[in-house]
Amino acid sequence: MSTIASEPVSSQSFVTLNGGLIVRVEAIRLLLALEARGVTLSADQGDILLHAPALVTDEDRAALRRFKPHVLALLAYSERVQ
Repeated sequence: MSTIASEPVSSQSFVTLNGGLIVRVEAIRLLLALEARGVTLSADQGDILLHAPALVTDEDRAALRRFKPHVLALLAYSERVQ
């Protein structure tokens, strides 16, 4: 990624992962924030499954809906690299 951590990230920022997957930075940040709070996610036939859903806020749920294609792509990507 070309930005430095202290620089603000544009809402249109994307990152290219190994293998060529291009996703929104916000989707990665969302997954990292959820993971830090103890929430794990998985995918099932195009649906996002939340494990520890009580830790997920309404704002998180809205962001998951907004970035759903990116979140699903990241979950599939993480399965491939594990």
